[in-house]
Order: sequence, then structure tokens, then C-alpha cells
Amino acid sequence: MSGLVFPAKFAFVLDNFIRRYLVNMKGVLKDASLNEGMNVLEIGCGPGFFTPHLAKAIGSGKLYAVDIQQEMINKLARKIPLNSSNNVITMVGDASSLKIKDNEIDLIFAYYTFHEFADKEKSVKELYRVLKKGGTLFIAEPRLEVSREKMDYTIHLFLNTGFRLLCDKPKLFSWHVKMEKF
Repeated sequence: MSGLVFPAKFAFVLDNFIRRYLVNMKGVLKDASLNEGMNVLEIGCGPGFFTPHLAKAIGSGKLYAVDIQQEMINKLARKIPLNSSNNVITMVGDASSLKIKDNEIDLIFAYYTFHEFADKEKSVKELYRVLKKGGTLFIAEPRLEVSREKMDYTIHLFLNTGFRLLCDKPKLFSWHVKMEKF
């Protein structure tokens, strides 16, 4: 859990036909429990592998697609017109300091990103701030990079901030964890 950020020049690795084949998109979206009208924060959206699917799933809701790298947001912005969605709000930002109102978000979606956060404790507090009471946090982390011990530490950080664990479901390549703000 190093705080190193995936380089934007390799964004093609995050959004290509091989990854589309390997990732069970329907399964991930089901695990995240998306619903029509939700306000969703996709933290670490990268070039937008999940963004069009999240936007479609929430329909009239708002999707805040946030990445720390302007280059990733630029790549995503080129992709959004193809999605013909007007519910996506792109933002350059850090998970530890979001430009989102308190209690604005119904669901936080963090896929393979939390291990890259530089200040995990501050980020957890910030995610708690923007999430509504009863809101859900979905985190998936890569098993090849994040050990069970590190995933348990991540869960511990959230539990100590006011989340409760709903689901901890190991997958073939990922840890899938769902929590609720209470």
C-alpha cells in the first residue's frame, strides 16, 4: 500500500479488450449495488473503464468521476461523449480532499485504487464526510498487490471511522468489500 499512482501514460492497460474480458462487469456492478437515481463517487476513475457502466446504471443520478491525474480525466472526457451521458461530473482531485458537499454521496466506488492513496487515514475520513448516513462504500483491491493482511488493515481503518462491514467477498483476482456508513 505504497501511495504510488498508476502512470497515465500506461492508461491503455486499465481500459482494453483483455481487461474487459477478465473483469466480470455485471458481477462487479451487482456487488456494488447500484440503483437508479443514486449519487455515486467513483474515486480513482482513471481513463474510465467503469465510468460509462456506472453512469448508465444510475440513470438520472450523478456520477462524480474523480482522479488525481489530469491526464486520466482528459482521457475520460474524450470517452464520455461516446457514452452520451450528461450525468457524469469529472474532477481532478485527491481522495483526502474532495470538492463535494457533506452527505452528498449514496455510493462510493473504489476499484483497485485504495492501495494507491497517499494518506489513507485522511482519505477514509474524507470519504466518510461525503457519504450519506446509510450510504455504501464498495472497495475492490487486487489480490496480487494487496495481501489479506493489508486488506484487513484497510477494513479496520473504515470500521474505526464509523463504517460497518456488510460483505467481505474474496474473488479470484480481487478482494471485494462493501461497507455502510452508520
